[in-house]
Formats: sequence, C-alpha cells, structure tokens
Amino acid sequence: GDVYKRQMNNIVIPQRFRLMCNNLYENYDCIVKYDTDIENKHFIGNKENRSCRFCNRNQRETKFRKEAHAISNLIGNNRLFSYYECDECNGVLFTQFESHFSNYMRLRHCVSQIHGKNGIPSYKNRVEDFSRIDIKDMISVAQKEDEDAIVNFDRERHIIHFSGKRTYKPSMVYKCLLKMALTIIPEEELPNVQNAMDYLMGRKKYMCKLPVLYRQYGGIHPFGKPICFLYKRKEKRIKENVPQYLFMIAYGNFVFQLYIPFCDNDKFLQGKDCNFIFIPTPEDITQIPIKELLDLSSDDRVEKEEYGIDFSFGSYEKKDLTININDK
Repeated sequence: GDVYKRQMNNIVIPQRFRLMCNNLYENYDCIVKYDTDIENKHFIGNKENRSCRFCNRNQRETKFRKEAHAISNLIGNNRLFSYYECDECNGVLFTQFESHFSNYMRLRHCVSQIHGKNGIPSYKNRVEDFSRIDIKDMISVAQKEDEDAIVNFDRERHIIHFSGKRTYKPSMVYKCLLKMALTIIPEEELPNVQNAMDYLMGRKKYMCKLPVLYRQYGGIHPFGKPICFLYKRKEKRIKENVPQYLFMIAYGNFVFQLYIPFCDNDKFLQGKDCNFIFIPTPEDITQIPIKELLDLSSDDRVEKEEYGIDFSFGSYEKKDLTININDK
C-alpha cells in the first residue's frame, strides 16, 4: 500500500506473494493502519471528556497530562499518540512492559540502529562489563579479552556475528506488543477485546500459549518508521478456524505479528487447530525473511538467554526455519 512509500514499478510480483495476499484478504479486512512517517503529530481519540480505556477512569478520577505514545517510542515512534491513556497507566505499568521489550531486543536494536526514546541504544551483556557496542557515525566495538565475546568475524563466509545475553519475562514482552494493538483498535471494537484488556492489566489470568510471529529482514531499514495494521475476520471467509483480530507492527528490520487473544467471538476455536494467517509486506516480494514462532506466555523470568544477529555484505544471513504459519 501507499503507507510503505515503496516504488513497485518494474518489479515482478512472484506467485507466492500473490497467494499470501489472497489468503489474507479472503479471510480478513484491514480496519486500521497507521504510518508514523508523517510530518506532524497525530492523536487517536477525542481530546474532550477523556477516559482511559485501560483502567476505565475519567478526567475526574485520574490525570491526562502526558502525551501517551500509541506505538512505543522505543521503536522510533514520535508522531502517533492517543488521548485515551492516563498518566498512571502510561507511567509505571506500561513502562515495565517496555523495559522487558527493550531488554529482549536491545542488541538487535543497537546493531540495526533503531532510534528509540534516547537515540540508538548502546549494548552490553552486563552493566558492569567493559565490552560494549556503540553506534554513532559508525559501529564501535570495545571488547575485553576476559569477557564473553560480543562480536565474531567469520572471514570465510564474510559474516559478522553479534552475540549477546538478555534477561526478560516473556509475558511482559507480549504485553508490550498487545498494548499497542489495544491502543489502535477502534472504540467500537473494544467490547470484543475486553478479556485481552483484562489480561493486559492483570485483572485476569489465562493459561495458554500466546504465539507471536517474529520476522527479520535484510537491508537498511526496509521499514523506516513504525507502521502498524489491524485486521478483522470477515463474516464470510475462506478458512474456518481463524482468530478475529490480527495485529502487525513493522519497524527497521523487524516485524512482529500476533492475534488479539481471549476474544469471546473466538471461543469456537478452543480445542481446534488455529489458522494463523501470515500478513505479507512488500519486502516479501523480494526477500525470504528469517522467521521464528515465539511463545511469550510464560511469567517466569528468563535469565541471560543467549541470542544474536548476523550481518553479511548488506544483508542478514538467511536461515531455514520451520514454523507453523499459514503463509501460502
């Protein structure tokens, strides 16, 4: 679409991409899309008679003094805001979600030069380490011999491997993404996602898998500024077992996709195989991204999990990953 601002002239559209698009639009309608690559600030919602959609308090019960980011500024959003998020929810609770998401993606955000709230983040395995990665005019690596190597060169394959460790709670990473989906969903759809809202705010707990499709693309910021989409299931659809809402956020080199969980209109899916429809982007015309199906349901803290990111000459290393995603 035009939100990608990509010139598609003289590009041959492969059949696989056409099938992915058909699969999506035979089952879903796009009900929301926001591109944050805009000149002026844009606010979602009504400035008058403000009420927080997360804690349900109004202007007489809480404050609305801060500018609430509809999409996290950790991933480069400084244009899209909302009027229906109070200062208290915006502060302590949602800051915790973002902190875990930041820990989860910090190395990748650093190396891929994602401009967050304080610029491009530096990276260390531990606060007390000397070894670190900094991005200014170029990538700067300081590495101490008696500390874990954070950069390795594979000269035979012409690959630079950046490796790190991260500590986070999967459910908090998930809630950071879910909060963005529940922020952009239209007001008339809110009754359908009340269970997800209660889960986000800790008013309800659920024991089930919470799948997220993670994708990583090559090139220099194919998604320059954050772009988000929300799709709603068609009444007359081709596939039977598809969830009601699909959300996707794309920024830099990264895409996260999830469906809004616990919807009453999805109760018929319990005990059935769910068709998690792949949302294609224009990058899928020319690239096969790295894909990983994540389960971010656990409340248990993950300590010092090893992960990394590979660079070759201008592109990421391609890896064959088998996941249960319907992208054809």
